[in-house]
Amino acid sequence: GSGMVSAIDTALNSVVVSVSVGVGANFMLYDAVRNRVYVSNPANNTVTYLDASSDALTAVVIPVANPISVAALPDGSRAYISSASVSGGNVASRVTVINAADGSVKTTIPVSTVAQVCASNPSELPIAAAADSSRVYVGNCDAGNVAIIQTLNDTLLLQMPAPLSASFSAGGSPLPQNPVFVVAGP
Repeated sequence: GSGMVSAIDTALNSVVVSVSVGVGANFMLYDAVRNRVYVSNPANNTVTYLDASSDALTAVVIPVANPISVAALPDGSRAYISSASVSGGNVASRVTVINAADGSVKTTIPVSTVAQVCASNPSELPIAAAADSSRVYVGNCDAGNVAIIQTLNDTLLLQMPAPLSASFSAGGSPLPQNPVFVVAGP
């Protein structure tokens, strides 16, 4: 509600410092390699990353239209931000690539433009990085697939259809699973 992120001294159970990431922030990711916390805020069209190496919580704000979730590559080189915009009943999804060293936008990768199926929810575009930093996976509820991005050249490699669910259509055909969630393994 307040849009604040706080560092807490766990020995004393007290707030050390708080920093504003804006009201409307709805997703956080801790990047252990760079010791930072990424916070997406679709209400402000920003992703803020906080340096967690000290109690100062130094904030860097990156403008991204309607950010939903963030994945950081385990090699520490980049972060990937899924986002989407709705226009005329269609949803255009994309992934913004951030240079983790300085927070600059490296590129934006269009993922899909499809008819809106899913309600507005942060879990509609979950994103995860492969343990070897070679791929990023984006579960796309509206498209009913998982977009696979090759990180070597930051290009869309494949859109893999979602597996079939246990539900059936009125005609008796199995329906694709929707929403699509992604989680990276070790």
